[in-house]
Amino acid sequence: MTGKEIVKRVISYNDAPRIGYGFNPEYGPSDLYMCNLAVPEGMDVSWHEASEYADRYEILRHFNGTVRHDEYGNLWGRMRQDTTGKGEALWGALEEWEDLDDYQLPPLDDPALTVHLRQTVKEHADKYMIGILPGFPFSIMRNLRKFDEFLMDVILEPELVTELGRRVTDQLGRIIENYADVGMDAVMVYEDWGIQDRLLISPACWREIFFPFFEQLASKAHECGLSLIVHSCGYIYDVLEDMIRAGVDVFQFDQPTLMGEERVAALLKQYKRTLFSPVDIQKVLPGGDKKEIEEEAERMIRLFAKGGGLIAGDYMDYPTIQVKEEWAGWARAVFMEKGWSGNEKV
Repeated sequence: MTGKEIVKRVISYNDAPRIGYGFNPEYGPSDLYMCNLAVPEGMDVSWHEASEYADRYEILRHFNGTVRHDEYGNLWGRMRQDTTGKGEALWGALEEWEDLDDYQLPPLDDPALTVHLRQTVKEHADKYMIGILPGFPFSIMRNLRKFDEFLMDVILEPELVTELGRRVTDQLGRIIENYADVGMDAVMVYEDWGIQDRLLISPACWREIFFPFFEQLASKAHECGLSLIVHSCGYIYDVLEDMIRAGVDVFQFDQPTLMGEERVAALLKQYKRTLFSPVDIQKVLPGGDKKEIEEEAERMIRLFAKGGGLIAGDYMDYPTIQVKEEWAGWARAVFMEKGWSGNEKV
């Protein structure tokens, strides 16, 4: 049985013979293969010295790092000691709402940006193929407006937020169609919604403004025969069931203990949804305690995996959170040894 077949069974709770594997291929097996859109022709999204842009942006006059523009025209910066390579949005391309009518989303829905993936799908026919979306409505809009401004916008300018959200959602729907056309099995989005103990906005506001966008995009994915995988950091339990009802199939969490694993597992089992996660990167892995790490991996199997429901993975950047590869390997070994439904390996 191929990795693709196993993951499909895990997600559908169709008597999966083992949990899914989403490990870093350098250190362990993976049933998954992640794919990205190509960059539109003629667009420069590479990093440059901040001094090259200092005349255009006052914020860069004393910035000790590198900067780049993303596909949406936002300015990102990263400090020289940043090991992740991601940086933060420093300036949003939609600085004023008065410019909304004139702002044009980048042509990320051009089918040409996925053509290169046809061969990739053929070369990895045994893998569960996942197309990475360039964002979801919240993550895209908060960068366009800048994060602090956008949190005020959802309260002060809900009509404008909704209008921009409709445009973003419609375009993402077309990108989902393009991914389906080249043979993806799922689409995945990275969209952080929580801080340590609560949602970034009120649950009521989330339901009013963002639930329709989630529902529309999940419906589009399912219409195209794809699963929808959503990553979020932080505490999002207050809208977790709403996300499930909107149609999210798989939740990629890196801190599964943050919201209480028992109640998260109960909710996912009730609706037959799947967790895709490493052992908790905040409370467990950084401690480097072999016994605790192994016990937590076993606990995750026990709570989430029964005929489906669990894809065990790796965090994408262990050095930044000061987790040694050996520690991650202890969890990986337990997942591979004990994440089986029966005694015989497939």
